[in-house]
Amino acid sequence: MQIAEILFLVIGFSFSFFYGVRSYYIFTFRTIDKIEKERYKTITMKVHNFFVNFSGSVIGWMCLYLLYKDLLSSGLADVNLGKISFGHALLLFIALLGIWGILPHTFWGLASSAKYMAERALGRLK
Repeated sequence: MQIAEILFLVIGFSFSFFYGVRSYYIFTFRTIDKIEKERYKTITMKVHNFFVNFSGSVIGWMCLYLLYKDLLSSGLADVNLGKISFGHALLLFIALLGIWGILPHTFWGLASSAKYMAERALGRLK
């Protein structure tokens, strides 16, 4: 491994760990009522929040690393713009969502929307 890859790994793991540990205070603390706050204090919810937010951030950093290895590993001077594809744009999108810590919330929103649309479609068929 090169020093840049080790540094990338350390930074990515550190931010992922931060989002895992502090996810409750970053994303939930100010948006829920007292009853929900008590539920979030259980060890089960703490472990769940850590796992979901840590893994979401790791996925984002992994996508950014894949982009780096594919496009920039030989330096900025050798970047071929013709090589950039839709897959690269999708990786960048997932990387940004993961690094910003909102990848789990995005997937939750997409899943909820799909469920809502399916319920609406099935309701119209009846």
